Amino acid sequence: MSARGYRLGILTRNAQELAYITLKAIGLADCFAVEDVLGRDEATPKPDPAGLLKLAARWSVEPEKMVMIGDYMHDLNCGRAAGAKTVLVNLKDNPWPELTDWHAEDCTVLRGMLG
Repeated sequence: MSARGYRLGILTRNAQELAYITLKAIGLADCFAVEDVLGRDEATPKPDPAGLLKLAARWSVEPEKMVMIGDYMHDLNCGRAAGAKTVLVNLKDNPWPELTDWHAEDCTVLRGMLG
């Protein structure tokens, strides 16, 4: 997604430093600016939309033009509360259709959805 020009951020309940170390370990650190990885000390935990709204303000983009991708109800509720579109990923079935704009069974399907 980064190679296609999408701006990427991460909201995690873990520490920012741990999240970034993980990104480095899996070879994805260059896809994310450090300041766009928000841990528990940088933003109120999901489902509170504060982290997503913080990224929207930093990127000068309306939340309605953002997409929150996640694998749990808290991710989807965060996106909804911020006014963003939501994608549920990495679950075969969608237990939260009322919170989901799109559903991708896995990341390969998600990649195909993006074109």
